[in-house]
Amino acid sequence: MYEWYLNTAWTPSSRNTLTYDAQGNTQTVLREVYSNGIWTNVNKYTYTHDLAAKKATGLAQAWTNGAWEFEWRYEFSFNDFGYVVTYINETWLGSDWGDKYMLSRVYNTSGYVLTELEQEFLNNTWANIAKREYEYDLYGNAVKGSSYLFSGGTWLPGKGTLNLSYNEGGNYYSNIGTVISIQYTALTGNDKPVERANTFSLEQNFPNPFNPETVIRYTLPVSSNVRLRVFDVIGNEVATLVNSVQEAGTHSARFNGAGMASGIYLCRIEAGNFVTVKKMSLLK
Repeated sequence: MYEWYLNTAWTPSSRNTLTYDAQGNTQTVLREVYSNGIWTNVNKYTYTHDLAAKKATGLAQAWTNGAWEFEWRYEFSFNDFGYVVTYINETWLGSDWGDKYMLSRVYNTSGYVLTELEQEFLNNTWANIAKREYEYDLYGNAVKGSSYLFSGGTWLPGKGTLNLSYNEGGNYYSNIGTVISIQYTALTGNDKPVERANTFSLEQNFPNPFNPETVIRYTLPVSSNVRLRVFDVIGNEVATLVNSVQEAGTHSARFNGAGMASGIYLCRIEAGNFVTVKKMSLLK
């Protein structure tokens, strides 16, 4: 529960009530605000998880005129290795669900993304929006990313957000471009990139604004116990991205806001005595 300090006294402001399944996964989140001496419903979110505890579906409802009304829902599908194959978002049209957006991924046999395809549902069919293609070296480091936009019935080179993974998918280089190429240099017999950080830092997430996924990069000058979390603007924790000891170097984490409302979110990192926050904008 959150409170405001008003007129020399603490006054209730809002609260979230959560329920969990037997495996400890969040099942429901009920958001309420305190007004005129009573708690009033605002939103309710319902989630399901697969056997690997990955979030599989999400449903959002809004409290309207004394009853719950659907707003949107989403569904993830996974391959046998637990990687996201499709993400589909739907909106409530008043009497039925309508498809809105779909992200599809194809992976190679090592589990690295080869293609990403974005589509929107228009005129009762899925219409292409954008796609990204990636190439890798023998060690699984991305060496090239290409972005395309669908225009006039064909794919044309066009700027997009490219996320190139390296260090066995543990790190990402993200930027906007049409083609991004990376050349790696072997150091002291190590064929994988070696990064050295001199100070703690938390970079601005990229892309920003984002929908539904963004990448957060940070650097550690020494091995540290890292907690990387995301909060909404009133201080509710919505995700824990990292909570472990990590080696010195540059690291990255992905945040997926598929089950969350548009708005400002706060990314907070704690590593040793280093604490800082970055604002992120989810725009759907």
